Order: sequence, then structure tokens, then C-alpha cells
Amino acid sequence: MPPIVEYCLSGHHADLDALRGECEVELRERRCLEHCGICRTGPFAVVDGDLVTGADLSSAIRTLADGTWGERE
Repeated sequence: MPPIVEYCLSGHHADLDALRGECEVELRERRCLEHCGICRTGPFAVVDGDLVTGADLSSAIRTLADGTWGERE
């Protein structure tokens, strides 16, 4: 089963759209993920229940799709 990546409409990161055809993830757009403090500071997503932040969000999600998610720092 592919990882589920949820992202907020207001904190949408354009690179996430590129992931749709690139790797095996399920992208779910949500109205709000209730992480407003984080949303105001930069891009983020919730991946299988874990919060992922950072400017290079798409690379972090690609790493997840490659099966090396547990090796993140």
C-alpha cells in the first residue's frame, strides 16, 4: 500500500503535484490539517500520520516512496 500524503490547501506546495506521476504515493488534499502554526512558517505535509516539514518537501516524500522513510533524520 502506498504512503498517504495529506496536505493543506492553504499550505499547498507546488512540488507535491509533480509527485503524482513520479512515485507511488497517495496524495490527499485537505481543507485544513490543523497545524496552523507550522503552515504559516513553511511547507508541510502529513505522511502516514507523521508530520513532514521543510523547503524540500518533495524530496522527503520521494525518500519515503523509495522505502527509506525510516532512515530520515
